[in-house]
Amino acid sequence: MKFLYDIHVMNSVHVISIILTLVFLVYHFRESKVEFLYIKDLLPQHEFRKIQEKCRQLEPHMESDELSIVENRKRYEIGKNNHISKVLSSKYVQDKLKILDAHPSDTPVEYRIYEKGGRMGWHCDDQLYMKRQYEIVYTTENTSNSKTQWIDPDTKEFYSISTEPNSALIVRSSISTEPNSALIVRSQSVFHNVTPLGYGTRKILKFAYV
Repeated sequence: MKFLYDIHVMNSVHVISIILTLVFLVYHFRESKVEFLYIKDLLPQHEFRKIQEKCRQLEPHMESDELSIVENRKRYEIGKNNHISKVLSSKYVQDKLKILDAHPSDTPVEYRIYEKGGRMGWHCDDQLYMKRQYEIVYTTENTSNSKTQWIDPDTKEFYSISTEPNSALIVRSSISTEPNSALIVRSQSVFHNVTPLGYGTRKILKFAYV
């Protein structure tokens, strides 16, 4: 009887394992509405100015980013009770990002500063959740000539977003990632990079929705 019981338990565990695997595949590989998206004016101007000031207050506490594909970048991890984190997970921002059909993740918000020569090599963002995951780059300040480049996962076409002020919106060329804009990339899907800054600085908040 014990032998039969053990077989039953093993079969139950196996079935549960299969079900969990199928659930993961459904969430991870189902067709996504968004792969790469750019949104201007994410926040109202008064809130944007407040976020800028809150970020500047963090700058004395920032540390060098030691990630291997990064150069000349500083970072600071922001707590979930910080005003910045609360705003980026607020109902207002969720409504602005409703096209993602996603919600704020529990991954901490990071404040990052790219200085002259700063860059980030080609990569796909890590998938940390079973559901679709979106990495969001919110620009707080930018005086640089850096570009975000990416390859469309479906067409394999190459695209480039310029962070140079006053650049125009041109298909397959460059758009300016102005302060108060959000760049959204689906994790483990879109191959992208950040080109070296020839001058100026680029200040961003990085957070995730799932």
